[in-house]
Amino acid sequence: MDNTSLMSFLDIIVVLAGAYVLYSWYLLVTKKEIRQGVMIPKDVDPRRCKDIDGFVKYMSPRTLVLGIMALISGGIGIYQDNIRLLNPIIYWTFFVAFLGVLIWFGYGTKKALKDFF
Repeated sequence: MDNTSLMSFLDIIVVLAGAYVLYSWYLLVTKKEIRQGVMIPKDVDPRRCKDIDGFVKYMSPRTLVLGIMALISGGIGIYQDNIRLLNPIIYWTFFVAFLGVLIWFGYGTKKALKDFF
């Protein structure tokens, strides 16, 4: 497996993870269903949430932004690896933005666990 195919594989994983995060966001907003492993750790029972409406209001924008950024970042990576080389500034800007959103989401998740569980 060469470097390009490995990067393409990782970009596909990022796109699929973004799609799953967006699906989790949809369930959170429409059915108020908290997905374990995305918004809370697997060892936390979602039924223990003290304020489900507050949790939805707090976590839904973070989850939506993370899902969209994962789709965009992974899509740009797939395009970069398989179709045409982009300006490195574009590629790295979206990569760094995705990492920033991921960190922001992680801190938001920790705060939500402390405030709502």
